Amino acid sequence: MKLFFTSLLFFLSFHLNGQWFNLPKNYMPVGLNAGGGGNGGVIGGELSFLHFNDEIGYGLFFDAVKNKNGNRIFAGPEFLALYKSKFIIGLEAGAVRNTGSNKTGFMAGIFIPYYVIPYFRFFHLDRKSFAEAGVLVKIPIPLGG
Repeated sequence: MKLFFTSLLFFLSFHLNGQWFNLPKNYMPVGLNAGGGGNGGVIGGELSFLHFNDEIGYGLFFDAVKNKNGNRIFAGPEFLALYKSKFIIGLEAGAVRNTGSNKTGFMAGIFIPYYVIPYFRFFHLDRKSFAEAGVLVKIPIPLGG
């Protein structure tokens, strides 16, 4: 996992010409999350760091949600497809940890990026798999000038 994030940061540094979050198309969206699925209802928040160009958007996300089994935290890369400067679809994946049971796993998700974001996520945690769907409301905060 460390090698994956190191490679991702290395790639991003070349694409941004070493000017981390200093370009006009960089954002730090902050959001509130509500959903439910095979593991009960969830409520929580999300923080992302994203860069957009004419074809794609990419970055990193961090989520923290509360459910009936404790708190679940997960993080990883996210990618957004754009067509004529309009969002089409987003993909995310990453590591997940339940703080109540101290178990780890992974998640993968698909979403429709905008201010109100419907999403579907698949989790594999504590040797169990479950799905979750919900809505994420995000406020994009521009970074750079």
